[in-house]
Amino acid sequence: MVWQLATKSDICSGIIGSGKDHTQNMEHSEGFLKLVNSVRGRVKEISVADTQIRQNEASKAKLIDVREDHEWKDGHAVGAIHLGRGILERDIEKMVPDKNTEL
Repeated sequence: MVWQLATKSDICSGIIGSGKDHTQNMEHSEGFLKLVNSVRGRVKEISVADTQIRQNEASKAKLIDVREDHEWKDGHAVGAIHLGRGILERDIEKMVPDKNTEL
């Protein structure tokens, strides 16, 4: 499993995911694909172990869990903030006001 780190502005732009290329085998608009590709290089992926290290270092980074509500209820990482994919862009600014926060 891989976590992604991005700035809050990347999240507000609607670009964050699971580390997998979900655009394959799906039909997306040209505008959506252009947006995804334009920010892809700004999202750094790290391992679960590296995420745990960052959390233990008292980093100000936030771990955002974007899974569905029922998946969150089944279990989630300690310290994670739940913002389901459907509301992420709408609520991220309320949950993490500093746009320079590492997510």
